[in-house]
Amino acid sequence: MNRNRRCALLAPVLVSAVALPPTAVAADRAPAAPAAPSCRLVEVPLGEDGTEYDLRLLGFPAKQSVRIDGPRVKVTTRVDAKGALTREDVAHGTYRVTFKDRRITCLSPRPGTKGNVQVTKVEITKVFTPQPTKVNCGQPNKVELDGEITATGTGKVTFTWQGKDIVAQQGSVEFTGKEKIHSVLGSLTVPPQAPNTKSVVVIVNLVTINPGAAEPIAATKELTLDCN
Repeated sequence: MNRNRRCALLAPVLVSAVALPPTAVAADRAPAAPAAPSCRLVEVPLGEDGTEYDLRLLGFPAKQSVRIDGPRVKVTTRVDAKGALTREDVAHGTYRVTFKDRRITCLSPRPGTKGNVQVTKVEITKVFTPQPTKVNCGQPNKVELDGEITATGTGKVTFTWQGKDIVAQQGSVEFTGKEKIHSVLGSLTVPPQAPNTKSVVVIVNLVTINPGAAEPIAATKELTLDCN
């Protein structure tokens, strides 16, 4: 794989934009928890009428009360029984969703972005630690990530490396039509664990979404860290 870091990493956000299985289980080989709540501002082409934007929430607890703050909107509402909510025809800008004691920032495309790029496949090729897998779990541990995004057409693809209770990492790659696969690299830092934790199962998600699509395209891979 070409290991040149082509991804333009952006500022970290607390949660990514789409809902998937949780991405870290800090327990003695505990099973995975429910999907991670996430949100995204999606560009919806309207042909000659231009473009509008929908705000889409996924992966929240059923019927969860949420507060949405963004351009010209401050509202408290609830997601549906599937943990999802869509607000149509909202203004472009930065949106944040608050629920329980958490606050997440929604992914947002640049206004007027052109291109017909369509992601067809997302793959995580490697999840590893610079140090041996037997680590000191009482301190932060960095996990390195290698992945690939396959797409057709031209345009920018935004992606997110996710981790439960881990600061997510966003990036983007530009498809010019000459290439079909982009390598994307990243890293996540697993926070310190409770004393006497025997192992940590880190479940990593690489997530992207096609313009106007409701469902993400993603891949999942896990790594077990044995605590010394």
